[in-house]
Amino acid sequence: MCIKKVGFIGLFVLNLRMGRNDEVVRVLLIVLALNWIVALAKILLGLSTGVLSIVADGLHSIFDGFSNVLGLAGMKYASKPADDDHPYGHYKFETLATFGIVALLVLTVYELGESIVKRIQAPQIPDVSFIAFVVMVGTLAVNFLVQCYESRKGRELRSSILSADALHTKSDIFVTLAVIAGMAGMRAGYSILDPIVTLVVMLFIIRAAFHVLKPSLKTLTDAKAVDEKKISEISAKVAGVKNIHAVRSRGDENCAFIDLHLRVDKNMEVEKAHAVSHELKKRIMKELPHVKDVVIHIEPAK
Repeated sequence: MCIKKVGFIGLFVLNLRMGRNDEVVRVLLIVLALNWIVALAKILLGLSTGVLSIVADGLHSIFDGFSNVLGLAGMKYASKPADDDHPYGHYKFETLATFGIVALLVLTVYELGESIVKRIQAPQIPDVSFIAFVVMVGTLAVNFLVQCYESRKGRELRSSILSADALHTKSDIFVTLAVIAGMAGMRAGYSILDPIVTLVVMLFIIRAAFHVLKPSLKTLTDAKAVDEKKISEISAKVAGVKNIHAVRSRGDENCAFIDLHLRVDKNMEVEKAHAVSHELKKRIMKELPHVKDVVIHIEPAK
């Protein structure tokens, strides 16, 4: 099974272009390995101690790992160049992968809710040892380092999939803290804290799902992706530009498209007006590297 997973992921790496996407994949692979190591440690510990909240925390970490695989799949298709069927490229596949992460979060909530009901119906006294605390604190440290690393890389690479997954990992940190606090209470004899803490885990996961979903909805609904003031500042530096208006943009912070109306002197020759629009487009794409294309409609100034 593990060999098949490595081969599956390897195919994604081999098919990606070098550069930003290759770096995003490298980060996802590192996080994937760490997430599954942490998940295995938590699940084994939870099963051996009978602490439901630890098992739930481990399931959360497993879904963190699956979200990394979805990220790899999203990056594979997002990196494909434009074609006849997708003239604007395939960048929204990365956003679709983010929706996959949200689906996994919802599945996690369902599994935890089912486990809570079972635990209330058949109460158990968990065995919380000192070793259990050591293991959980260790996994907490790993989660914290992973979240910091992935969040920083998400900003550097302007990757929505890394930023979304970092938020998911951040929720894991709060979950683990809640579990450790619950373990302390259980060790003191309050076994009812186990299903209560598990419920807290569910609430954090729901919160993470909301934060992951919000930016993706903006992309899919074509919300404004570039500040109009910035475009106006750039156009003011181009000779021959009287002014611009009807500026529209869509996309995200990694891949955006702009269309605008450019006003030039009404006596300007067509060839010169075209040269001005070409220079404006060149300037915009140079100063805003995430802009992939600019469509300019030329008008005579009144």
